[in-house]
Amino acid sequence: MFRIREGMSLTIRGEFFNIFNRTEVNDPIATNALATQTRNASGVPTGGFGFVNPGSLYPYRTPRQGQVLARFQF
Repeated sequence: MFRIREGMSLTIRGEFFNIFNRTEVNDPIATNALATQTRNASGVPTGGFGFVNPGSLYPYRTPRQGQVLARFQF
């Protein structure tokens, strides 16, 4: 907060969301450790011993965002 004159002030503030740009992957799916591993056409594991579904990340993780706010009061 910066005081300019009597009755006037300027406030500057920064707000950041997911500042470190972290992504959380779902827990691995492992239903049966003795099952035969299956793969899709591109060779990515889809079942069997266990796999992590890369297509569904936690929905609340958005890319890094930030905003700067300035407020002048008189």
